[in-house]
Amino acid sequence: MNGLAETLRAHEAWRQRLIESIERYRAWLLVAGLGGDALLTELDRMRETVESDVLTVAFLAEFSRGKTELINALFFADTGLRLLPSSPGRTTMCPTEIFCDPSGESYIRLIGIETRLSDENLTALKRDPRCWQQIPLDAGSPLQMQEAFRALAATKRVPRQEAERLGLSTEDAFRACPGPADVVEIPCWRHALISFPHPLLQRGLVVVDTPGLNALGTEPELTLSLLPRAQAVVFVVAADSGVSKSDMDVWRCHVRGERQTRRKGLIVVLNKIDSVWDELNTETELEAMLQQQVESTARTLNVESRDVFPISAKQGLLAKIRGDGSLLRRSRLMSLERYLADDIVRIRQEILVENVVRVLVSELEQWRAIVDERAQNLDGQLAELRELGLRNDAFSRRLLEQAQAEQAAYATTVEALTKDVRTFSETAQSLQEVLAPGRIQGIVDRTRRSMSDSLTTFGMKTAMKQVLEELRSALGSAAEKGEGAGILAGAIFSQFVADPALGELKPAEFSMEAYQTELEEIFEQGEQFRASASSTSMYQTVVISRLYGTLIARAQVLFQLAYDESSAWAATVFVPLLECLRERRLSIEGRVDMYRKVHERAEALDTEIAALTTARDAARAQLDELAEIRRLTASVERSLSDGAVEAEFAADA
Repeated sequence: MNGLAETLRAHEAWRQRLIESIERYRAWLLVAGLGGDALLTELDRMRETVESDVLTVAFLAEFSRGKTELINALFFADTGLRLLPSSPGRTTMCPTEIFCDPSGESYIRLIGIETRLSDENLTALKRDPRCWQQIPLDAGSPLQMQEAFRALAATKRVPRQEAERLGLSTEDAFRACPGPADVVEIPCWRHALISFPHPLLQRGLVVVDTPGLNALGTEPELTLSLLPRAQAVVFVVAADSGVSKSDMDVWRCHVRGERQTRRKGLIVVLNKIDSVWDELNTETELEAMLQQQVESTARTLNVESRDVFPISAKQGLLAKIRGDGSLLRRSRLMSLERYLADDIVRIRQEILVENVVRVLVSELEQWRAIVDERAQNLDGQLAELRELGLRNDAFSRRLLEQAQAEQAAYATTVEALTKDVRTFSETAQSLQEVLAPGRIQGIVDRTRRSMSDSLTTFGMKTAMKQVLEELRSALGSAAEKGEGAGILAGAIFSQFVADPALGELKPAEFSMEAYQTELEEIFEQGEQFRASASSTSMYQTVVISRLYGTLIARAQVLFQLAYDESSAWAATVFVPLLECLRERRLSIEGRVDMYRKVHERAEALDTEIAALTTARDAARAQLDELAEIRRLTASVERSLSDGAVEAEFAADA
């Protein structure tokens, strides 16, 4: 536990250092009078991304694999008891998210199984407080929390027909119970949210516990929305039974399918190794037996053997509670903790480096070039003024005429640039129109009406295929327009390459390729879910209706992100170039005004030299501050590439 806790503490300090870079950069832009509102808004969004960063670890398994016991052992053994309900048989009856609410409030929120009859998807229902039943938690009393958590395992008896209406139509989704043949036992709850201020949760850990094939097969949002957001997916099988048929169903339909293009963060736990402990076997024999099981499991699941962790969650939990180091080592739980601490946290940091740090570094380099030009221009003007003090009126007149000529040339440049930017704006506007939320909503609403009008599985499939094709076409059109806009922006920038002061500037890249790839993955995952063994045994109209809602919700989020990114890019792509030209305009205007004053009044020379010196020193100070921000930002990236995050940042936590 210390390893994971320390790593999360170091990660939190690392994030704070990154937030500090963003704040200092934002303050620098305001003081320097650069950037504009669009760039400041983008920095605010960037900071929010870092602040809201969480590390989500999802656990999947069939029931009786020891999954919930593993969660207790990994994260909550410091409470001194088995916090989440974990006993032989089926205990976790509904998907559960465990986190720390930013408000600090402790609670269990449960949404009833009856909401499965609603047309609203789970994401929308989670935002409606009227749908939830709340149970208070006393974070200072582990015993009270333990008792409250028993609600997660609640079931009730209903007629079989009602279970089927709820979509629980597979034999594995409910249990027969004593009494009339048409009465079955089903979960009381559809979904649970648990919040309490545990140290790991406070540092951004989110744990997702899923109740096996029955829930994964009837809740498409789990497989297609919640799991893809997890940085790690832990798949648990039992060492005493090996990989069963139902394990393979979960793996093929809800784990490997979802992770086909994301090999990182997929972990297989071979639990209950204590079941093969035998005093008649030597440690060498036991090690050989476990290695054989690891390799067999890896071959069956087609993963690397290093991604399979043989452990005993039960003995690991017991060892932590008792403080038994020998038993803890034998449980092998620490190897999994080290992997979560070292590899999974690093995956999250790599994403932030890619999406935030490298963007910051690129922008800082551009501003350095702009302010450096400002300082060099001021140095040049100072040199000219000092030389002017030793020359005659003819020389001052010639300097004034040169500055006025530059002013006229600048006006011509701005006029041409204005026309080019206007053309770009029209292209960018057409891109945003394709991605506009209202247009996408229109496609969705039109197809939803078609599905409502159709009572056949074939009709619903046809309607769903139609909307997917329309969305794919819309994103393809946006990709073409985005590529055209990017080429146009590059051409506009290239006009200034010949200018040494502007040659380093280039437009930020923009591409819809990542969104197109993700959209195709959404469609593929949806088809895999529909064809899975657990969903095909349900009424297909129910499956398609729920699947449609989930896919469309994910697609709409994707389109909104694409729209937001395209809007932000269009609003900020020319900021560095325009700021550089603004600097040029101010410099030229200042020189014209200065030379006119000096030409008309010789005593103005000393005053202008003093003013220029002050401005030059301010520019040099801005460069120094920018260099400090650049070093701070680079240290965040360097600490990750050097593998020294914990060593460098833990002391600051």
